[in-house]
Amino acid sequence: MIFLGKSITKFLTKKENLPLLLGKSELSIIDSIVASKINYRDVRFVMKADTECNADQNSFIILEKIADSDYIKLENIYYDFDLWNIRPEGKKELDKLVKYMNSHPDLIIELSSHTDCRGTDQYNDWLSDKRSNSCVNYIKSKGILPEKIIAKGFGEKQLVNNCIDESLCSEEEHQKNRRTELKIKLDE
Repeated sequence: MIFLGKSITKFLTKKENLPLLLGKSELSIIDSIVASKINYRDVRFVMKADTECNADQNSFIILEKIADSDYIKLENIYYDFDLWNIRPEGKKELDKLVKYMNSHPDLIIELSSHTDCRGTDQYNDWLSDKRSNSCVNYIKSKGILPEKIIAKGFGEKQLVNNCIDESLCSEEEHQKNRRTELKIKLDE
């Protein structure tokens, strides 16, 4: 909760169609309520200063979806075998992310980096950390604050296919596992 003079801003995450309940003590110091959801326009309800609330009031809020141009579709970042440098097509994806983050400054993103099954578990954990950090450093070099980025390396623990034995998989199948996934972190 953040107090700003007489007003209060409360950050809540609610499941779809669940009521938001505010007590009389909270209502007495609120001057507005904002409904917000990613890729939807915010809706603000301004409270009248002289309004006293003695009974439950129900309001249904319909948020307007923002135009498709405000959406972001991100592809995974892929890597060559045993490397962590970002390929040109990966830089394009990260540039899209940076542009989106600049227009949505409250966002926090999560980068999850992975390897294929080749190499030891310890080495693959190290390599996935290097991949994640290469993305973080690229994004930071474009002016995004480091606290807006969460980086995690998972090694070979989250394969996207059944390539658990290197001898049974093609190079294309291994490639699918050598990736960094880009996600927008939502409050839970």
